[in-house]
Amino acid sequence: MLTTVYARREPTQDSTSLMLGLGHPNKPDDPSLSEQDMLRRGLFGKLDVVVYRDEALTDQFARFTWDLSNKPRLGQITVILNCYRWNLQWMPDLLPRSWDAQNGCVPEVPPVHPVPKEGARV
Repeated sequence: MLTTVYARREPTQDSTSLMLGLGHPNKPDDPSLSEQDMLRRGLFGKLDVVVYRDEALTDQFARFTWDLSNKPRLGQITVILNCYRWNLQWMPDLLPRSWDAQNGCVPEVPPVHPVPKEGARV
């Protein structure tokens, strides 16, 4: 019998993605769209898949960044982590709207400094 782990999609924590502005809702929120429609259109920014050991989602086991091709897909019922196969149970996504409700603000994106157009001086 396989042990169960729990997965959900969360806003990316990848520093490069955050620096490029891909990890937050960078488009206006349309109240007429459902959360699923907004997910399909990519309005929440990039989402990582995070796997937890417990159902309360407090003990993080693994994080698959949004750009990995081997990350678990929605509907997948097993996952291989650390050379072991685990049952996978999907939990509701932690979307920026719910993040706002929990923390009171949207995560800030670090400013991107423009590259000077002049060449490097020696």
